[in-house]
Amino acid sequence: CQRKEIGVRTFFNLLGPIANPANIVAKFVGVFNLDTARLYNYYLQNSDLRYAIVNTTDGYDEISLTAPFKLYTNDKEQFISPEELGFNTVATADLKSGVTISEAAKIFTNVLKNECTKAQKDVVLANAAMAYCCYYTGISIEEAINICKETIESKKAFGLLKQITLN
Repeated sequence: CQRKEIGVRTFFNLLGPIANPANIVAKFVGVFNLDTARLYNYYLQNSDLRYAIVNTTDGYDEISLTAPFKLYTNDKEQFISPEELGFNTVATADLKSGVTISEAAKIFTNVLKNECTKAQKDVVLANAAMAYCCYYTGISIEEAINICKETIESKKAFGLLKQITLN
């Protein structure tokens, strides 16, 4: 029986994002509901990790920019709207990820090549910037967005992908 056929989240859906054998110092994770976000927050409060946990209020396990999202970090919890990050709210239809793995991969590489829609790029920027802020403490979200934007627009992100996949 495949996981999708079960129709419910499994223990592994819950355990996977927080069970990482690597020696990391920061963790950015999106979760599928607020109950899980609270559970992760409770668990991670007792760790030495810097962390950020996000859940968009309409059910996305990332910052989707389709609605406000809840953010938990080591020192706060708050709701943030797309506009507070400097983005417009986007329609769900603008974020189609492709039906097949190859379609999704094409969208992903198009974002890294800066050959994507504004909505697609903005969602990637919001998530990448929040992860950047989680790792590099003391940087503002605005600064992180600008760094991530430059990385995509200069195609450095795509160059890194090519480097990684060729090795």
